Amino acid sequence: MLNFPPEPIVPALPFNPELSSVALNFKHAVDHLDQYGFGHLLSGLSNTVTNSDPNVRAMIQQNVNTFKRGFMLMGYCSVWDHFFDRKINSTDQKKISQTLLFDPDNPQGTHWVSEDDSLRFRALKHIRHSVAHSFNGLRATNNRKHFELVMESSTPFQGVSFDADMIDISKSQVDHDSRQLFKKISEYLAGRLMNNNPFP
Repeated sequence: MLNFPPEPIVPALPFNPELSSVALNFKHAVDHLDQYGFGHLLSGLSNTVTNSDPNVRAMIQQNVNTFKRGFMLMGYCSVWDHFFDRKINSTDQKKISQTLLFDPDNPQGTHWVSEDDSLRFRALKHIRHSVAHSFNGLRATNNRKHFELVMESSTPFQGVSFDADMIDISKSQVDHDSRQLFKKISEYLAGRLMNNNPFP
């Protein structure tokens, strides 16, 4: 269980109070992940491997890097899932996350997270699923298309190597990529919901 300071008191909101409140609590959690956990994890696991055999030391450090980056990515995704991977009430047909993200199958639909950020979010979810549910570098099936679109774009995730079956994040910065993206999404999402300002 992750422990953070109490969630902020949410003032009266002009639009969709429940969803705006959820977005503010999501932002609160993301803001505190570094200060109360991930910042220490990064500093504590970097360059700590010792072994007299340089080949063994390099192999262990590669594994540590993969675990560290994968764990941080899973942590950010778990916060998103906690707040948004559910329905507001029993009458809703979609989970909250499905109404927030840009939907490439319905490009004219209302969304609260930009098209580019939605694509990168889904690409990170592919890496997250690969790390969490596959073994020894195997790729998951979820969000493959989105991941490959990002990797073929002008702003791919640096240091990630992959082919049709395997993925390697040991030399990547997906921990920093996920931190930056989730902070950006959390800041803009709360503001857009509170001001009833979706993307066109």
